[in-house]
Amino acid sequence: MKNKRLKKFSTIVLSLLMAVSMMPSMAFAGSLPDGADSDGIIYPTVNYTDVAPFLDPVEGASPRAYARSMARTMSIAPQANESATDRGMNISKTATANSDGTYTIQLEAYATGSKVISEVTEEVPTDIVLVLDQSGSMKENMNTYSFREYTNQTNSNYYNHRHNGSSNPNLYYKLSDDSYAPVSVSIEEGDPAPKYTAINNGRNNSDWYGSTSYYANRDNLYAKINGQYVKVTVTREGNWPSYTYTLENGTVIATSSGDYESPTFRGTDDGKLYLKSVDETKNIYTYTYADKDGVTRTIGTSTGANTKSGFKLYERYSTGTITRLQALKNAVTAFSNNVAEKAKGQDKTLGTADDVNHRIAVVGFATGNYTSNSDYPKYENTELFIGATQYNYNDNASNYYSSAFQNMNTQTGYNKVIASKDALAARGATYTNYGLKMANGIFEANPVTSGEKRNRVVIVFTDGTPGYSGYDSDVAQNAITEGTTAKEQYKATVYTVGIFEGADATSAGNENGTDTQKANWFMQKLSSNNGTVQTPSYYLSAADSDALSNIFQQISDQIESGGSSTTLSSETVIKDIISPQFTLPAGADADDITLETYSCTGVDSNGAYTWRENDGAMGASATVNGDQVSVSGFDFATNYVGTVTENSTVSYRGHKLVISFNVEPKDGFLGGNNVYTNASAGVYENSTAIDPVLTFERPQVNVPIEDVAVAATDKNVYLLGSLTGAQLESGATAKVGDVELKLDMKDNNFGLETWQTEYVDITIEIKDKDGNKVVSDLSGLDDDQIYTVSVQVSPKTEATNESGTAAITQTGYGTANINVFKPVVTFKDSEVYYGEDAPATENYT
Repeated sequence: MKNKRLKKFSTIVLSLLMAVSMMPSMAFAGSLPDGADSDGIIYPTVNYTDVAPFLDPVEGASPRAYARSMARTMSIAPQANESATDRGMNISKTATANSDGTYTIQLEAYATGSKVISEVTEEVPTDIVLVLDQSGSMKENMNTYSFREYTNQTNSNYYNHRHNGSSNPNLYYKLSDDSYAPVSVSIEEGDPAPKYTAINNGRNNSDWYGSTSYYANRDNLYAKINGQYVKVTVTREGNWPSYTYTLENGTVIATSSGDYESPTFRGTDDGKLYLKSVDETKNIYTYTYADKDGVTRTIGTSTGANTKSGFKLYERYSTGTITRLQALKNAVTAFSNNVAEKAKGQDKTLGTADDVNHRIAVVGFATGNYTSNSDYPKYENTELFIGATQYNYNDNASNYYSSAFQNMNTQTGYNKVIASKDALAARGATYTNYGLKMANGIFEANPVTSGEKRNRVVIVFTDGTPGYSGYDSDVAQNAITEGTTAKEQYKATVYTVGIFEGADATSAGNENGTDTQKANWFMQKLSSNNGTVQTPSYYLSAADSDALSNIFQQISDQIESGGSSTTLSSETVIKDIISPQFTLPAGADADDITLETYSCTGVDSNGAYTWRENDGAMGASATVNGDQVSVSGFDFATNYVGTVTENSTVSYRGHKLVISFNVEPKDGFLGGNNVYTNASAGVYENSTAIDPVLTFERPQVNVPIEDVAVAATDKNVYLLGSLTGAQLESGATAKVGDVELKLDMKDNNFGLETWQTEYVDITIEIKDKDGNKVVSDLSGLDDDQIYTVSVQVSPKTEATNESGTAAITQTGYGTANINVFKPVVTFKDSEVYYGEDAPATENYT
């Protein structure tokens, strides 16, 4: 029995379904029909017939349409002005400044004919063989996880938990299907003039005591070359470490041995290295995640290291332990439930005409043709499951290969797969090759008949290296041979899922390396990666896998339930969410949203479409809900824009929708340059959809900063007394237009909300009577004088667009008196006779 270890639970539960969730379209798609390109889009030269057009999946959407066979065709050709990124829709958005201080937002959208495919009339069923590890190590425990929302976190906090470089990645975004996606965070330095400070103390390679050495600062080292600061990397090798210092262009400027040695830098201006520092309040943090199709999605941006981003993000935490075997059983149950649901077809009713004959077979592998333990005979626990009955590989399993597949569109088939799951056990070794040999036997006994469309997939799930004890190259090579047979002879897609210690799908491994390196090489070679690291990958390691629910939602986009693909029809909704800095004019409602449609009349000499305005909105209607404008009712599929060829004659057809409305700066917004007019705008499949299938660009405009008015207050102080800068600021008031700044709350955004000051910087300056800046205080005051408080409001960026008057710095000044109180001594008259002494003290006050 093998003794294997693993640190995390999610790895086993998630990885089984991750294998299916990450399958590209070909995994569940039959061969493309004649005339289809690599995207599955048909460009035949036949007349357009009466079919319901459906849009090709847009970028970021699942490749569901690829998994279907095509029943009809149409003569839709690519258009000259269509780019590869259109993906079925052409959308644009602009913002234009008006003379009255408002801005006109205009959105245009139309479906492109070259991206309309034929009606879907049937579903390609899928045969899946689960090849599952039943070795003894499956008895071991691993962690289970859940998610909870972060609270009171700043951008800096989130950056420390990002998944793209943090030593402690633990940051997730909750998707509309209640799954969680790992979040990456990038920083764009907003400081236009960073500072570089020479390292003068602790100038050695590595002192091991903190932050003074070069190696401790290896992520923030710069050299001055010809007056420019250039990034320096430092690497360390060996037990008596050798340090190498290299510029970005590969030039080595120093090598040095020993932790406490001070290297000499060649080719630099002054022989020093520098630390870079920036104003972190200007850093721009961008939050992204990868959706189920691997497309990067942006959650949003936030400015300032100590700013609370406002995004709802989550951390993963351990909730307990579970055996690997139980985790695998849970995964198989969820997998089976999901496939059975898909097999019901689009009507979600079992036993109707649109049912899809997806099938699952289950085999388990453990001991092979060798064992040194009499308690575990040869081929122990290597078997075919049909219901709860197990047929051993060495006895009679091959007699039942023809009955191995269970129909998931029947209750009986589903029940048998669940019973097989319950019969899984953990004992024996890890002879992966016999599991694959049984899978090929099942394919051979269930041939795909002529004219039948059926996809085939093998998922190999293991928690250890192949063999009896440690990596066995013969077992590995036999398994690879069986995998090649599955891929080439039976046209199956092979996924490998590894949860063993050191499993890494991003590594090519090494056939001649350590056992872990060999195991990674084996998993790459066995899978449909065929030994080459790929993205998306057919080899999946589960050390960083997500929650189980995420996997099964993703698999639903690969095994289809029949019926049509995503259709941008009259149910399509275009939503525009206005940014916090803007608002619709007071009292604006749906009647203030202008809806226009235009007919395509052809193309001009540059290949761009030409348009003629229609009389009506063609069913489009608008609603206004707070800061959101929504438009629906325009049937993009029916009104797709493109060409129709009939008897060699080309004509143009279709319509576009144009949406226009005005916004104005919201009361309280201080202004700035390059201000986003909307938080987000997208094309949604219907009114209940949460995620858009397409996202509009976010236009920017300039909003002038209004005049700044400042009022300071008189201060009283005794002779030779002092006033601090804070005391001088106290009581001063400032307004930007009608917006009051609370100067005594400058550390709390002057009492304003983040959206009000997002695009400006505010600075306060105190000057004495001579116009000198008060750095800390005014001391030794001996006479009345004036002082000045100035407040400067500056745009954070220079204007990069011409929409609206560029914002410029506005400064206000307020002067007030400093009254210095001096002591005054007065005497009262006294009378004394000649020759007598005058009173000594009692006559002054």
